[in-house]
Amino acid sequence: MSDATKFTFIGVSRKPKMGGVEMGAFVVEWQGGVRRVTVAVEDELLYDWGYNKMGLRPEQEGPTLTQLLEMLGSYYLTELVALREEPHGYIFSKKDFLNNEGGVIPLNDVMIQVKSRDFILHRPHQYE
Repeated sequence: MSDATKFTFIGVSRKPKMGGVEMGAFVVEWQGGVRRVTVAVEDELLYDWGYNKMGLRPEQEGPTLTQLLEMLGSYYLTELVALREEPHGYIFSKKDFLNNEGGVIPLNDVMIQVKSRDFILHRPHQYE
């Protein structure tokens, strides 16, 4: 990550208008400016990963909802900076985490791949 670009996780953002997603808020310093960016995960994906409506994964090991949003968001923003793209928000859905058979990749597998930096969360924009 470049010294000129920094981001800080400031917590879970609660916006009732954005029903169906849970958002993590970040403060990003980019090219001399400061902005707030949100990285979100759709509820449908969270349910597939075992989270309930309270954001908990009962009787399962794994990150809390806050930890998940911080980890995915930090990794995603790191990828954007490495690609020299302006940091921007994103909402992750099931389509971002499908395996070759079309099923959702289990959360434990995603966390292992993110921690080992062996997963691509951001697909660069296609310029034509």
